[in-house]
Amino acid sequence: MRNRAPFIWTPKQPIDQMAMLSVMTGTEPRAESANRWFLFRRTFELAEVPGSAPLHITVDGRYQLFVNGTRIGRGPARCSPLYQRYDSYDVGAALMPGANSIAVLVRVFGKDMSWYEQTKGMWQPTFGDGGLWVATDLTEAGADGALTTDTEWRCIEADAWNGDAPQANHGLGFIEDLDARRLPEDWTATGYDDAGWDAAQIMQAGGGGPEAFFGGMRTVPFPVLQPNTIGPLAETELRPERIAWTKSVEVRDEAPLHDQIYTEPLSDPDADAVKDVEALLNAEGRTHITTAPGRGVSILFDFGRITTIHPFIEIEAKGGEQIDIAVAERLPDEWTDGGPAADSRIARTPLLGLDAHLSRYTARPGRQRFERFEWQAAKWMQVTIRNAPEGVDILSLGGVYTRFGAEARGRFDCSDPVLNRLWETGRYTLQLCMHDGWEDCPSREQRQWLGDATVENLVGHAAFGPGIADLNAEFLRKAAESQRPDGLTQMFAPGNHGDNGILIPDWTLQWILNARDHAVWTGDLGVIEEIFPAIERALAWFARLRNENGLVADMPYWHFMDWSGVGRAGEACTLNAQLAGCLDAAAALADQLQMPRKADTYRADANAIRHALDRRHWDEARGVYVDMVDPENGEQNPRVSQHANAAMILWGDAPADRWPRMIDYISDPERITFTP
Repeated sequence: MRNRAPFIWTPKQPIDQMAMLSVMTGTEPRAESANRWFLFRRTFELAEVPGSAPLHITVDGRYQLFVNGTRIGRGPARCSPLYQRYDSYDVGAALMPGANSIAVLVRVFGKDMSWYEQTKGMWQPTFGDGGLWVATDLTEAGADGALTTDTEWRCIEADAWNGDAPQANHGLGFIEDLDARRLPEDWTATGYDDAGWDAAQIMQAGGGGPEAFFGGMRTVPFPVLQPNTIGPLAETELRPERIAWTKSVEVRDEAPLHDQIYTEPLSDPDADAVKDVEALLNAEGRTHITTAPGRGVSILFDFGRITTIHPFIEIEAKGGEQIDIAVAERLPDEWTDGGPAADSRIARTPLLGLDAHLSRYTARPGRQRFERFEWQAAKWMQVTIRNAPEGVDILSLGGVYTRFGAEARGRFDCSDPVLNRLWETGRYTLQLCMHDGWEDCPSREQRQWLGDATVENLVGHAAFGPGIADLNAEFLRKAAESQRPDGLTQMFAPGNHGDNGILIPDWTLQWILNARDHAVWTGDLGVIEEIFPAIERALAWFARLRNENGLVADMPYWHFMDWSGVGRAGEACTLNAQLAGCLDAAAALADQLQMPRKADTYRADANAIRHALDRRHWDEARGVYVDMVDPENGEQNPRVSQHANAAMILWGDAPADRWPRMIDYISDPERITFTP
């Protein structure tokens, strides 16, 4: 954005103009504490309420935005910090004549997450982690011109959250541990007195004439801002469908937060500990819970099917009551023949980060609502209440169902109820994996893997129609923004991929196929034109690996093919066929972009690869294409996969008269094997 507002941050995090040199001098990089929370406020006067009031906002981390005490939105969408996304809202309906306030809760992660990238070098050594940017123009309503982030904003670092809480798993944020007694009450409201807070500082260093430091170089954070084109996520409150059980808990305060929910012994509920438990299933009800010394109450709720929610609870409390909320996709014995046992509980499953996702809330006196800052997948929700000797009333409980707001326009219906249910299950599963990006799964990772997105995009068009186009366009951009100098993209983007820690080259190819599908199904050449230079660089990487036989041989990095049991050594058939398909896709896109010379080159390269595959991989005796050929002596490895032969039909231009023999061979039950 031109003439944009500056970023601001707490003055207690000093600006170090010279720290930029640490990148070159090899001194220790700047390190801030991880998992920090900040409160920001700005008050202003309006002579009248405007018809509309666009407000733009982004942060380093994630935020919740409030206007006059009403939450307006959350964000920003996942992105690379080099192409920071900002959100836009019309806040006119929340404004009023006279005094108004904007408040922002900012969570700073301080390390990479599955969907977040910490700034590496550049401006981070100068300013550290964090930053808030807001811009709006309320001149027509009598405000003092553009209301932007400036030194009129007030801020504090909130100590109500436990910054030492561990991560839920290796990628999905930190356990949220909030003591509401330490959080300023009504801090988002217009009349709150923030005079004791700090005045925000502008995040800017350097500048001046050519005689100044580094020739007057000026450093600001996030110099490239891009609009978030997918809009706010849809939100709907959900209630659990049933209560699986109510138990008493033997409290073990000596256990750490991330162990208590799993290890505290459960028993039948104490007499009079819980009154009117079924009221918890209603939007309006009152369940009274009292705990004895050393005892607590735990209740397991079933939402009926997996959903993606911000868990919430509304209570009236005396203050000091401790509430733990754990959510999980499954119970340990849920899929056994008999189903979960009557006392089955959420259990620890550390493999691949499948533990439950936890939050803890310590209540202040009075009526209040706790809502988990991050959303998470949940079918089961276990709520444990401790330290409520005088009783606590639960008024409401459930989750804010959060998802990308595409309308389910696809339809399927037939005489087979199993197929009808399978269609609906597939559509709903995809919706659980659509938020601010395509996700491989809503619980364990929430990463936007390039290969997953190619399939999700096609299923999305079948189930949701054109409503998913903006989501996929942003995916295409963000994959391109992750591209390395050599042309490969990261295997998921953005996120904690470790800056080239592991790479999947064949998923760079999946991204190119996705771009072709996007152009076919949407006609949106704007995003294709944006990313086509990146597609060219990607295909150039593969071109450098082609040998004198015209094929990529011994591809480096993780030759993934989504865990398929294919041969990968030497000249790999599946990979090279896919590369030929990508070159065809790029040629078609070049045609649409009026680049005939480039289109001709890509088609010629695709044909050369196909001819080489046909010449070197076809086994006439068996009527199939083999997986691997030795690039040195041309010897065929006997291994045959369904994938290689399907790829030759799909991309490799295998002659149609060969198809029956190929399909008979690879579908013969006597030959089929299953790999781990």
